[in-house]
Amino acid sequence: MIAPRNTPRDIIDLINQSVNQVLAMAPVRDSILSQGNEIGGGTPGSFTALIRAEIPRWAKVVKDANIQPE
Repeated sequence: MIAPRNTPRDIIDLINQSVNQVLAMAPVRDSILSQGNEIGGGTPGSFTALIRAEIPRWAKVVKDANIQPE
């Protein structure tokens, strides 16, 4: 999940805790996995690191494929 930049930290932490609790529920996990997806979750910091790592990767894909905005 992504929240606006200036979302208060206590709100971010509450959302993170809630999402992690839901992702730990067996029926939710089973449903996600049965659709061929991976289970996420973790900390806000780990998600930030993932996004930062993915930006250059996907920027290269867009550039190499010459994808233009519409």
